[in-house]
Amino acid sequence: MCGRSACTRKPGEVRCACAYRPKGRKKVTKPAWVSCSSQQYYPSYNICPQTNTPVLLSSHHAHVKCSTKVDTEVDPSACEGEPPSELEGSRVIQTMKWGLVPNWHRGQPNSFPTLLNNCRAEGMMDKSSFRNAIQRGQRCVVLADGFFEWDRKGRGHKQPYFIYFSDNSPTEETMELVASERDADHDGAEGESKPAEVKGRMLTMAGLFDIWRSGPDEEPLFTYTVITVDAHPSFGCIHHRMPAVLRDEALEAWLDPALSTHEVAKHLHPYGGLKWHPVSSVVNNSRNKSPECVVKIDLTKQVSSKQNTLLNWFSKSPKKSEQPLAQDRPSAGGSDTAKGDSTVEEEPKDTNGCSPAKKPKLLSEH
Repeated sequence: MCGRSACTRKPGEVRCACAYRPKGRKKVTKPAWVSCSSQQYYPSYNICPQTNTPVLLSSHHAHVKCSTKVDTEVDPSACEGEPPSELEGSRVIQTMKWGLVPNWHRGQPNSFPTLLNNCRAEGMMDKSSFRNAIQRGQRCVVLADGFFEWDRKGRGHKQPYFIYFSDNSPTEETMELVASERDADHDGAEGESKPAEVKGRMLTMAGLFDIWRSGPDEEPLFTYTVITVDAHPSFGCIHHRMPAVLRDEALEAWLDPALSTHEVAKHLHPYGGLKWHPVSSVVNNSRNKSPECVVKIDLTKQVSSKQNTLLNWFSKSPKKSEQPLAQDRPSAGGSDTAKGDSTVEEEPKDTNGCSPAKKPKLLSEH
C-alpha cells in the first residue's frame, strides 16, 4: 500500500534525475516537461492523494502529441508551443493528480465513489475502473524521493517510516548528463562555472493513468494510480503490501508503447532493494510539509523519553500515606469537627489543581 509520499525536487532536478539514453542513440538526454495549466506541481515533503505530482510516460501518447505543449518555464531551451513528440527522446514528464478517475465517470471528479489511489496488480485486468487505461496502454512511472508507511505491529501507536532506494546514488545517465552540461557551461562562459548539485536516484513506481473530461471541449484532467504488489519478505515487517517498483529494463518495458499491458505485467513483482528509517509522527498530519517529515529519529530515545515522563508524573503525585485522614483534618471553622457535624470538607488538591483521586489520563499518540 502507498498512501503518502515525498517529492521535494524542482522540475529541473526531476528531469535531471530521469536522464536516459534513447534506443539507438549514444547521447544521454532528459525528458521534456509537458504542461497542463490547471495542474501545477509543488515540491513537498508530505504528499497525500489528490495532489499533483510528476509522472514519467512515453511521448507517443496521443494527448502528448496533439494537445499538450512543452512547459518553456521548466525547459527554456524548447521553442514556444513546440510539441514534445518533435523533441529529442521518447519520454516526457507530466504533472497528474494522484487518485485515478476513469474516463467514463459522469459528474465531478471528487464525486467518484471509490478512492483509486492504489491498484492491486493481481486484479487490475478485471476491474472496470482500469479497463480503459489498460486497453489504451496508458502506463506511467510515478516519481518520488520515497514514500511513507505506518507499522501497526507490536506498538501502542502507528510508527511512520520513510522508504526509498537502498542504492540512492545518482544513475550513470544522470552523472553523464551533468558532466556534459557542466562542460558546455564551462566552454560558453568566462572562468569556471559552479558545479550543479546532483541528487540521488528517484524512486520509480509503476502506475496507470486516465484522462477525464466534463465535456468534449473541456480541459482534460489527468489522474493516476500507483500499482501495488505483495510485500517482499524484507519489507513484510512494515506492511503486507508495497508499490510495484520498476528499474532499468523493467522501467523501459513498462513505458514501451509497442508492448501491451498484459505483456509487461510480468515486471510487476515485489522488490527487495529498499531501505527505510523511522520518522516523527509529525508526518501523520498531511498539512505538515516541513523537512522534519523525512528526518530519521531514534526509537530507543523516544521510548526512554516516554518512560521518563511516566516516572516524573508518578513521582510528583502525592502518596496515599501522606494524605491527611478525615479525623485529623481541621473543620471549616478552624476547630476540631464535632461528632455528628455535617460540615462538608474540601478535598486536598495537588499543585495542578487536580484531585489525587482523579489523576489526569495520559494521552497516547495516534
